[in-house]
Amino acid sequence: MDLCNSIIDVIRLSKTPVYTVNAGRCMSAGAYIFIAGHKRFIFPHSYFLFHQGSNTVGGTASEMKAQMDNYNKQVEDLSELMRLYTKYDDEKIKTNITSEWYVRADEALENGVCDKLVTSLDEIL
Repeated sequence: MDLCNSIIDVIRLSKTPVYTVNAGRCMSAGAYIFIAGHKRFIFPHSYFLFHQGSNTVGGTASEMKAQMDNYNKQVEDLSELMRLYTKYDDEKIKTNITSEWYVRADEALENGVCDKLVTSLDEIL
């Protein structure tokens, strides 16, 4: 998740517009990086997979608690990205982010996951 957040920071801090394009499937960290783009394009048969990420827990009880606290913060951060960069409301995010949340092109466009459904390659060249 750290690398994902670093890439998102670079995109959002860039003065040069960063365009993201989903030409098939955009999953996990890639889906969150995609939504951070300044202009976001999706091909008609593309889809996304958003989820809460994963983590392993081990060690002493205090170490496991720290790991779970960090993991819960990660889920909060991912939820915040969804709130910032899409039109999904808190309830929809809370309900779906803890599972495998697939979003197809039509739903992505309707809910602000992307800005434009590509109908011609000229739109992204």
